[in-house]
Amino acid sequence: MKHKDYDDELMVELIARGDQTNESIARELGTNRETVRRIASGQLRPELQPRIAAAVKAHRDQAFRMGARWMKGLLARHIRSGIEGDGEPARKCREFALKFIEDHGRFGDIPPPADTEPIRGLSDLSTGLQKRILDELGVQYDDSWSVDQTAEGELENQ
Repeated sequence: MKHKDYDDELMVELIARGDQTNESIARELGTNRETVRRIASGQLRPELQPRIAAAVKAHRDQAFRMGARWMKGLLARHIRSGIEGDGEPARKCREFALKFIEDHGRFGDIPPPADTEPIRGLSDLSTGLQKRILDELGVQYDDSWSVDQTAEGELENQ
């Protein structure tokens, strides 16, 4: 049986961060690249896999929280470009918007951007474009609605 001479916690953290090569992790921990590769791929040390997965999720969640303040504005720009644009760039914008909503839920699940960043809502668009966006997002448009993106990102029915 081989003797392990590296710190498990540090191994888990370095693999989860994903910002170093297996070789640089191995150098830092005093082990070899193949050991790091096999642990990262789950072929070695299976007991570390839940800890690596939890650390990866924590890093991903932190990155999402850091970027969340810009998400509404980014999503609104992609929707506008997807509706008003043509060709492949517009298709990619629509794909991004739909995938984002599928992955992350409603607008209200995302904190609003900082006050210094202007939000251009659906109400800036014509009624026809509002209907097309809502249709593409799978929301039934009702003529009694006044569609607007509020600070919470909700659709308001007035």
